[in-house]
Amino acid sequence: MPAWTYIHKWIVRNGDYDNTDYQELEKHQTLNISLSELTEYGASPLHLAVLHDEKLVFHLLRNGIDINHQNKRGETALHWAAHARKLDNVRILLQYGADLSILDEEENSCLHWTAASGGSRTAKILLSHNESILNMKNKEGNTPLAVAIQNEEFVVAKFLLKAGAEYSEVLLEQTNQKNYEAVKILIRYGTNNDKNFQDSYLRNPLHYAALHNHYRLVKLLCEYQPEWKKAKDVKGFLPSRFCHTASDQRIITMLNQ
Repeated sequence: MPAWTYIHKWIVRNGDYDNTDYQELEKHQTLNISLSELTEYGASPLHLAVLHDEKLVFHLLRNGIDINHQNKRGETALHWAAHARKLDNVRILLQYGADLSILDEEENSCLHWTAASGGSRTAKILLSHNESILNMKNKEGNTPLAVAIQNEEFVVAKFLLKAGAEYSEVLLEQTNQKNYEAVKILIRYGTNNDKNFQDSYLRNPLHYAALHNHYRLVKLLCEYQPEWKKAKDVKGFLPSRFCHTASDQRIITMLNQ
């Protein structure tokens, strides 16, 4: 199988020009240059086209190219357009019936892809077509919000939180990683949190903030959810139990108030 067919090369060479001559492409299509030809990684012409001008995307779709074709990694053209934050091409693909429920081999939705690249406007478009993908988890158990936070894409993270993304697990994870900025964003912008959420050890975020002797996190979490100070883990330990002689005295005082 050739790495790049004529049509793939043509798209990259001509895809962003306003005066692109589509008659040249039509001529080669009549010579059995098929729109179904793939690269060695299974990418169709549409995968490449969505990274370029929307006129080219329209042309391929009108000529019947498979809009939901997946490459060898399970990625569709919509995944690529979402990651590249090509708003017009995302709209066109959805208009022509692109399937938002298709996941790649790592079980990432298109929303995961745009969350990873900071596409808050793209995320808004995707969610307007299918809200069910908001809290969908990939193979690693990460939601689009978790992916955005992990990639420090805080603008899209704020948008997802305002849209109702569930953030209980992400809050606990980011507290355990001592990521104060992320925790602050989750608490400030989040609207959908199970404050009774605990991990497999029955620990809440405050347990981990105390464990890591992180004063600012302890203060932030105590103000957010004072009841966490009284919650016991699987061994019956309160957050204050994780303090020791070397702990910040302010933390010890705060947790025992």
